[in-house]
Amino acid sequence: MEMARTPDFSLDPAHIAARFRSEVTVEQVEMAVEALQSLGALVETDGQVKVATPAMATDLEVVPSASIQYHLSALESARTAILEVPADERQTLGFTVAMDPDEFPEMKRRMLQVLEEMAGFSQGTEPKEVYQFALTAFPVTRSR
Repeated sequence: MEMARTPDFSLDPAHIAARFRSEVTVEQVEMAVEALQSLGALVETDGQVKVATPAMATDLEVVPSASIQYHLSALESARTAILEVPADERQTLGFTVAMDPDEFPEMKRRMLQVLEEMAGFSQGTEPKEVYQFALTAFPVTRSR
């Protein structure tokens, strides 16, 4: 959907599939465009395609199955990017920390706040590319 905000966007499925760094088929694009149009997220008026809804954020607590698939795909895309995208075109950060599980809800709140701030960052400019940002936090150890 974000690709529709770029100046050279076309609803041509072959054009869309070719813009992706990863393997995306024309059939997958056709299904995605159809779904976005049926949801009212993409609207075509007088040959112009507009994004009718603001950027979407996903939360596993809201729509489990679709959200899980989205996040798994994002993690696989991140893995591929680490291997294939030049370092000056991507950013990968991470750390491991010991903490009290009772502090985790506050960490989740802060992560969401950062993503919300970043989502609004480029709203005043004309986007040229689409970037994916993901923050993931999970326990590495099991409770005793």
